[in-house]
Amino acid sequence: MIYFDTSALAKKYLKKEKGRNKVLELLESNPQRLASSALTHLEVISALTRRQMEISGFEKAIAAFNDDWETFIVWAVDSEVLDDAASLIRLHRLKAADAVHLATARNIRHHTKDEILIASSDHELLAAAGREGLPVMDPEVD
Repeated sequence: MIYFDTSALAKKYLKKEKGRNKVLELLESNPQRLASSALTHLEVISALTRRQMEISGFEKAIAAFNDDWETFIVWAVDSEVLDDAASLIRLHRLKAADAVHLATARNIRHHTKDEILIASSDHELLAAAGREGLPVMDPEVD
């Protein structure tokens, strides 16, 4: 299963982003096994809206994202995820959203027993995920 955080997933809709081609390859490689946190939906909408002036066809990009989102396994941000995120913040000194992403990926792995690859361009998140024994991939790295 491939877990996308916002920094990776938003690249699909921001055509000039470094690493976009790798994101497109990942999304196409395993379309039935894509996962993310419910938080990602809000974060991607926010990222696209904040960069609206840079996006040709902004409304189409939002619509495409919403259509794509329907194909994801979306994991709720529940008390189990939030409790783990709080622990991860203290352990790895993460930002709150990064901790939610890492806690979500860990929660998915625990409940599904699936191997999880975390796709992200957030260096702190990738480092913490690596320390937690999760395989990682930064689409910006060749």
